[in-house]
Amino acid sequence: MSVLNEMLIQPQSLGEVFLSARDVTGPTSYATGGQVISPQLFALLSFKALISSHLTPDGTYYVRFKAPSGPTFGTSTASQAKMVWFVTATGAEVSAATNLSTEKIRVIAIGN
Repeated sequence: MSVLNEMLIQPQSLGEVFLSARDVTGPTSYATGGQVISPQLFALLSFKALISSHLTPDGTYYVRFKAPSGPTFGTSTASQAKMVWFVTATGAEVSAATNLSTEKIRVIAIGN
């Protein structure tokens, strides 16, 4: 299935940037430090900002975003970001190798 068919909101112009949204599925084996996501998941070339629903539908996990080392959000060259998953009950980052493939987080991306 193409990226555009999987999106909740296909890229929409928002002034000088574009906004799009989709549900992002967790990895089958979580890597400590975060799940790398790319703007291409949202049919964009770069990220300016990422916003999430924060909680999975069952409330077990939440995510926070961080820019990788190098370019940061707000620049035209942020070509990837990390979704860091946390356990809601403890606030601790999810353990390495945890299977999150049945978990989804709704994400809104703003970028070019």
